[in-house]
Amino acid sequence: MSAPHSIASLYDQRILVMIDEFQNLSGYIYRDQDCKNALDPSIPGSYHELVESKVAPMLTTGSAVGWLVNVIDTYLQMGRLQKIWVSPYLTPEEGLEAVYRYAENYRTEITNESALLINQATHADPYFIPCMFHSIYPERDLSTEAGVLACARYEITDRNADMASEWFLYLDSVLPRINAVVAKKLLLFLTRNSDRDYSTAELKTALNLELEADEINKRLEVLAKADLIRGRDIKSRWQGYKDGTLYLVLQERFEDELEALDAPREDLDYRVAELKRSERSLQGALNQVSGELI
Repeated sequence: MSAPHSIASLYDQRILVMIDEFQNLSGYIYRDQDCKNALDPSIPGSYHELVESKVAPMLTTGSAVGWLVNVIDTYLQMGRLQKIWVSPYLTPEEGLEAVYRYAENYRTEITNESALLINQATHADPYFIPCMFHSIYPERDLSTEAGVLACARYEITDRNADMASEWFLYLDSVLPRINAVVAKKLLLFLTRNSDRDYSTAELKTALNLELEADEINKRLEVLAKADLIRGRDIKSRWQGYKDGTLYLVLQERFEDELEALDAPREDLDYRVAELKRSERSLQGALNQVSGELI
């Protein structure tokens, strides 16, 4: 692992070392082919000095942001890696442009109306949009309203779909670390009510939790480290992400908990109705982007 630094020093060159999914070094490297005997989870600490190399600095990335940050804070202390936050969200206009570009790249037939619907159904999510275009849904048709909704439902509900399988895999890796029943209630509530933040006391009352505040905080902190919710500040205030696709996946994954919370379900038909109600305000963005790309 010191090869880039040694080579750069020897030949007076500059090398950028890039490691994607860096957090997996702490949990998914095994001694055996059956993946039963894991190596020391402190392996990321082996880069403790190398990350500061002036001739071969290191850039790390990861899809599990909360887990990645926790690994960095645990094994690469003292600010050895600078954290740079990049928003994962697209604006509605950017999402619409992405829809047209993916349609062109995948040679998929769409219409202006179905492009607008794809963007709305996916909440302009930069991962959900491409999932629609390379979906294995057998009757995929993104040129009609019914076809778009059917494909989106498949991606959200079917375990074989890219969108649902990635979320289910991640949720299943996080929730067993804590009291899953309480954690799911907290996650559902905060994601559904993401327009504001909540104190621990407010969550205890709203969800009628019998746990003490310290125990609730422990579960919230794990959810925050997993990047499923946000810890707003040191005063223990918490907020769900304004991620429309996450709640759709959660309500499929935790349907029983939704019933216990008496939480309303949101479906794609509701989004279509909302789209039609706001069609006039969105039409300007549609005309601008489609005029540039089609």
